[in-house]
This record gives sequence, structure tokens and C-alpha cells, in this order.
Amino acid sequence: MSDWHTFITKRDAALRVLADKGIRWRAAPPIYWVYWACGFRIPPPLFAGFVSNIFYQGMIAATFVVPGLLYIGWNGALMGASPPLIVLVALAISALGGLLGAVEFRYIVRKHKLPAWSDLRNDAEAQVFE
Repeated sequence: MSDWHTFITKRDAALRVLADKGIRWRAAPPIYWVYWACGFRIPPPLFAGFVSNIFYQGMIAATFVVPGLLYIGWNGALMGASPPLIVLVALAISALGGLLGAVEFRYIVRKHKLPAWSDLRNDAEAQVFE
């Protein structure tokens, strides 16, 4: 079995576990489907590690925050703020967004007592050891 097929089987098992627990939106946000379509082997956020969730959630926050603040700053709405300061604030907001997203995902994992990514089987049945 190829590595990609193994990952897809494991991902599908993870999504089934989340569906069984009634977790829909947080199971796989739309950006993760884009990652998977591009061939990235990123586990669903509720099965990813804390640091990787900080990174990915921070990237998502930066995608929206940085252009918005740069637009506002360069149009004069933030009088007296230099562009490097605006970028620094945008990156700080993105980092905070990443941290808060990772904390939220960790809370959901503990609340629903989800298994670890490594506990998911990657064979044809794709069952979870409990």
C-alpha cells in the first residue's frame, strides 16, 4: 500500500471518528481539503500536534489579518504607524490567532476524548483502538 493511500485511509478513519462524535465543522475546515487536494499529508486539526496546529492556524489568520492591516495602514487610516510596525502587529495578531486555535482544538480533543493519530489503524477496516 502506498504512503498516500495509507494516509488517506487513516484520514478517513479520523473523519469517521469525528462524525460519530458529532463533530462536523472542526473535523476538517475547508482549507484542509485544499491541503489534501494539493498532496500535503496533514492530519485533520483535531488529530494534529499542538505546535503544528499553532503553525497552520496562524497561517490561516495571517492570510486574512496581514493584508487587511497593510491595506488600512497604507491608506492612511493608521496615521503615524510605520509599515514595519504594521507588519509586526499583524504577525503578532496572527501568532495569537494560531495559539488560540490550537488551544481550542486541544480543548475539543480532551472534551470528546479523541484517540491519538497514531492509534488510528491504517488498514482496510480503518478502525480505532479503544
